[in-house]
Amino acid sequence: MKLFVRIIAIILSVALMLSLCACSDEVVDTTSTVDANSSVADKVEEQDSNLDASSTDSQVASSNNTPSNNSSIVENNSSETSNVSSVESEVITNSNASAQPTITLFAPVANDIFIIGGSCSNNTEYIQISGDSVKTQKVVPARGKDKSYFTAQVKVNTSDYVFIQTKEKGKDLSGEVKKYVNVRSGITNMMTSSDYQPVFGLDSRIHFYSAILTYSKSNFLSSAEKQYAKQNISDTVKAAKSVGAEVIYLVVPSSAAVYPESVPSEYKAASGETLYKSFKSIAEESGATVLYPLDDMKAHKNDGDGYKIYSHSDSHWTTYGAYFGVNSLMTKISAKYPSAKPRTVSEMGFYTTELYGGDALFSFGDYKGFENYSDAASTKGETSVTGIMELTTLYNLKMPTDTLTTITRGKKSIYLTKDNADKYDFTNKNGSGLPTAVITRDSFGRTTFDMVNDRFSEVTWLAENDFSSTISAIEENKPNYVIYIVSERNLYKVMMNNSNMSLVNLFK
Repeated sequence: MKLFVRIIAIILSVALMLSLCACSDEVVDTTSTVDANSSVADKVEEQDSNLDASSTDSQVASSNNTPSNNSSIVENNSSETSNVSSVESEVITNSNASAQPTITLFAPVANDIFIIGGSCSNNTEYIQISGDSVKTQKVVPARGKDKSYFTAQVKVNTSDYVFIQTKEKGKDLSGEVKKYVNVRSGITNMMTSSDYQPVFGLDSRIHFYSAILTYSKSNFLSSAEKQYAKQNISDTVKAAKSVGAEVIYLVVPSSAAVYPESVPSEYKAASGETLYKSFKSIAEESGATVLYPLDDMKAHKNDGDGYKIYSHSDSHWTTYGAYFGVNSLMTKISAKYPSAKPRTVSEMGFYTTELYGGDALFSFGDYKGFENYSDAASTKGETSVTGIMELTTLYNLKMPTDTLTTITRGKKSIYLTKDNADKYDFTNKNGSGLPTAVITRDSFGRTTFDMVNDRFSEVTWLAENDFSSTISAIEENKPNYVIYIVSERNLYKVMMNNSNMSLVNLFK
């Protein structure tokens, strides 16, 4: 009996010990779970803090782009914590996730349009922008030296969050960077308010609105305007012929014409008589030669990283794009002056470098999120608010020459400063046997100084946008050639002989 009781006691003791062990294990597991959740929450809070510090929200945010009342703030904050927590958890557990983008540009430009921009890894295939109130879009970034840069316009239907993610080659989408957009009334569309406002297109490429208009609009001119233009051009041709000179118009194709795939979908290629077609017809009927090197420029528009015809973030052609324009000009002139044949690409000594973005990133002036390109900023040569950069081309001429200017050299920004915007005369010490020229130009002419001066013995450069002084310069200098280097978007000014004419006013 005693043996039986002892056996029963041992069994009960073992059962009790097993029960206590199970309880102890359960407590340990629970504590482990709490610690893990706390760790994730701490990391989420830390990342939220880092995102706020690294973004420009403090510079661009206002009471208008955050939830409008306390209850919605609480609700949205709760939602934000939930969403970010799941994203942060994914970032922690998914070792194959792409690196998150850095947002440095976030600003409204119309009632229902926000501009988003920033940087990402050079391995990024695209930036994905999504949200309940936006149509999901994929944005291809522009490659930089150590990282890539992107810009995009986002159309919003209602105030809500948008989510920005990156997709790197061979990796999954990154965690979401959240930004709150607020639809509001009373904002005129800044992108279409004047000829020289930037329109944010596809593939992180920005166009000036005047470039979009010359691409998408037709029937610009009335009969009276066409007659007035013909009289102005005919007068120039007559003055040139009186001194034995030839008139050549080098028309720089617009950025939209060279990169039509990047034009926003709401703008379609014009099917009627574009501004360029009207100009070409009038100029050739008046006895002038018109060069429009679109085909050659399009053939070279994707020659490699940094070798673009137009910068992504500037309204002007690059030095590489200018080369093909000058090449068409000198090919034409060398038929009469063989020694003026164009320089080869290898003689130009092109190379790529990374510089801060150009005028398309600060043409909104003081508006929050965009650089105000003041005199101080011009001295620095950078767009300090957006921090957006890109690869572009500069050159070191490989042939003996004394034509080098300071344009774009030593500058941090690809934006062309006001250097040499005034009238100046140039004499080429190595110009024996080369022709002479009077050149009328807009801002696109600045990029061509070295290339053009190298191929002429003497050049009189008129002040930028001085379209009314050409005839007097012809009479004074008696050149072999009268050359216009003007962008397609400025042809209306040339035809009307007035630098103050606006394309936007034609379609109001």
